[in-house]
Amino acid sequence: MTRTLDARFEIGGRNGERLRQFVEGTPVTAGSEEKRLTVPEDYRLAAIRDFLLKVGYLSEQDLMEEPPSDPAAVALHEYLQVSQDKDAVGELPSEALEGSFEACSQNNRGTHLARLTLNLISDGLFQVDHFIEEYPAAEAPENVRQWSEQKRRRCLQIKRKYVGWAVKNENDCLYVFAKGVRFSPGLVNYILTDYCEQSGPVDWLLLQEYGYIAYSSNEEEPSEARKTVLNLLERQYLHSFQRAQ
Repeated sequence: MTRTLDARFEIGGRNGERLRQFVEGTPVTAGSEEKRLTVPEDYRLAAIRDFLLKVGYLSEQDLMEEPPSDPAAVALHEYLQVSQDKDAVGELPSEALEGSFEACSQNNRGTHLARLTLNLISDGLFQVDHFIEEYPAAEAPENVRQWSEQKRRRCLQIKRKYVGWAVKNENDCLYVFAKGVRFSPGLVNYILTDYCEQSGPVDWLLLQEYGYIAYSSNEEEPSEARKTVLNLLERQYLHSFQRAQ
């Protein structure tokens, strides 16, 4: 071949061999099929780039790296990974978490149905849509999950939407972050406490909601006030999400 990277890089010559090694690698040991990839010096990489641009194999557009759509989520995902932790035991594939899950609860104001949808972006990173719907109090809150869409629309009182993302690390800890949109201010944050998998997609998620919780009483000792807060957490902030039908 007569094409050159520049005056120092004639393809097929001594520097051409360097280019071949850059592409194909070099044997780890003589006769070994296992190869080691080496990175040339900066000036050689620049020469390779210029050559590939000159012959039309690459364009300037190919060399432009697009920023991630959710840089904060990607950064947190990288931070939460435990690739250097030799004790990591996570075995849950990200694909098993993808889909929609629903949880029902009830208080004196009515029945609340929460729907959490996890859309896989990349391994361990999800886009989140979180809806909270409020209905009149029902004798059996779980029955709301069985209602038809027509009945839900007819009985719906309030609907809030939150959007965000979720990150799963290599220990199968799932962190969900979502914020309210339009007239639904506030944050909804969860940590995965447990999950149920039966050789396929996850059946249910047990999620612990967390955030700022304040409690004070002049009539109780600090230890009793702490017990009250813990009881509130156990009753109101632990949610069992079942996969939506």
